Amino acid sequence: MKYRFLLVVLVALLGLGFSLFGPACGSDDSTGTDGDNPYIPSGDTDNNSNTGGDPDNGNQSGDQEGGLVINPYLTDGDEEEEQDIWRPECTEDRDCSGDKYCDTSANICRWRKTLCEPCQSDRECGTREDACLLHANGSHVCGRYCSADWPCMWRNEETDAFECQTVPDVSTDQCRYVGIAGTATKGEPCCVTDDCDPNTGEDLVCAGSPRACIKDCHSPGYGCANGQVCRDDGACAPGCDTNGDCPEGQVCLEQNCVTGECAEHVDCYPERICNTTTLKCEDGCVESDGCLAMNECIDGECVERVGCKGTWDCDVNENCDKEDVPADAPPEDRGICYDPRYPSSDENPAPADHQNKLYCAPCTEQAQDSDECGGVGTHCLGVKDSEGVERGNFCFIPRDCKAMETDDDGNFVGWDDGAYFCPRGYDCMKMTGQITGKYCFTKCWDPNFTYPEELQQ
Repeated sequence: MKYRFLLVVLVALLGLGFSLFGPACGSDDSTGTDGDNPYIPSGDTDNNSNTGGDPDNGNQSGDQEGGLVINPYLTDGDEEEEQDIWRPECTEDRDCSGDKYCDTSANICRWRKTLCEPCQSDRECGTREDACLLHANGSHVCGRYCSADWPCMWRNEETDAFECQTVPDVSTDQCRYVGIAGTATKGEPCCVTDDCDPNTGEDLVCAGSPRACIKDCHSPGYGCANGQVCRDDGACAPGCDTNGDCPEGQVCLEQNCVTGECAEHVDCYPERICNTTTLKCEDGCVESDGCLAMNECIDGECVERVGCKGTWDCDVNENCDKEDVPADAPPEDRGICYDPRYPSSDENPAPADHQNKLYCAPCTEQAQDSDECGGVGTHCLGVKDSEGVERGNFCFIPRDCKAMETDDDGNFVGWDDGAYFCPRGYDCMKMTGQITGKYCFTKCWDPNFTYPEELQQ
């Protein structure tokens, strides 16, 4: 069996996740058994729990000299089997670009959905103002934010098929389909296939963007002949599907081959867009995805990206002084990244209560309330990596951080009620037992997280 695991350790939830062994500071007891070691986390101590001193799970016994040693990377199960270290693309929406959401069932980023596309939650739909709504046929589809200045549109025109309504338990008004089920004819707006007239003999389906009732020439039995394409209206006709179907020097525009170098923006290089009148590429952008990675699209131009929309938007070891900034926020409304290990300055605008933090600072003597690490509440602990190799002593600095919460199968379900996110690249650890509290920690021996030499005394 291979194990997939996150480096975040939810000790309070799991009752496992690190092993502590060795005598307590100032204690004469060196037996290192589960019952004698005050640093063993609370929770189950049977053969299936990864608590220190349990010979059945492969951990060392606690009879060595030294103080406090922690291994935050143990996983539940047979330690002798090979482990496959899996890192998800995302665990929440903030890990994805603004036009995508995190599908937590697969931990991958997916495009946000448009009006009437099937959905399971608000997170999947368009912007923060769009909601996942119950349709008349019992299914759930994406609505779309609307107001007096932002009416419901279909093919760039207002339509009676959609109405701007106030929806219970939704903070913004939403466009909803109000047509009578089973009455929409070919080419008319719809939201789900049940909205289309089933008695036309054309096997209509609701598809396309915007959604309309069309003949389903994509379905079995309705395939088009070679040299023909299935148009949006459901009819087979001569034409093209991609530029590759056209001769050199031509592009596929509205399923017809025409002379030009582009038919849409994706036909052009990054930071260039398609002039749909001349069918030529020119400098510009429509959205930030069309710019190089270090740039963003503002007022139709790719410019250097500035500011942060959350800690996820900063470099490793940094926090953003604002969280949950809307994806479309202009630079002046965004936050600023700072490194909490350094003192506050014009270049490093760290808050007064989150500067000079000894995250990953090396220390010499393992102890609670370590003077080396800042005194009361801080600890100097020895750390082992996932292979059980001792990596040295590091400072553990308390922080009311947001810790990930999982279900019984280990799937991410949200954040706890912590006040702050850890610096990017760090995990929020919950510790129970004699050493308690929440601490931001990471692989301090990794060069990306090594405590700066200029800060070491």
